[in-house]
Amino acid sequence: MSEVLHKSHNASKLMYHFVLPTKYRRVVVSDEVEKVIRETCIEISERCDIDSQ
Repeated sequence: MSEVLHKSHNASKLMYHFVLPTKYRRVVVSDEVEKVIRETCIEISERCDIDSQ
């Protein structure tokens, strides 16, 4: 997975698994919604200095 992150006061290995359940098992994640989710995850990873794979 990812490498160990060494900061000034700690070392950590962060792993995330996102689950986005939808009600009634309908297709509600359109291409536009998927794009927003992807952009949000990328923004968070850049802001928190997380190396995504």
